Amino acid sequence: MRELLDRLAHYAHWAVFLLLELLAGIMFFQFNHYQQSVWLTQANAVTGRVLEWEADVLAYMGLKARNAELTERNIALQIEAACGGKPWQAVPTACTSIRCGRKPCMALS
Repeated sequence: MRELLDRLAHYAHWAVFLLLELLAGIMFFQFNHYQQSVWLTQANAVTGRVLEWEADVLAYMGLKARNAELTERNIALQIEAACGGKPWQAVPTACTSIRCGRKPCMALS
């Protein structure tokens, strides 16, 4: 504990320096309208970029669910094509395999 207090006392001037720099920065941006507007403009630009990156990441994360959905739709369309069905027509449950050269499935009545 004594070493910690000695170290803090030894570097106290740095803590005072950082405190005064923080106070000067706050006063600089609070009382100078031009610097305040420049700061806010830059902050808004940075925030916009960060939000754009976040949207890109979230869109990428959502691709897994979308890919599964599109895979299911692709399989349904392949079955529909192999069974000779028309678009948006219910696919018979007897149509389960798709192979080249195989006769189309018979439609269930």
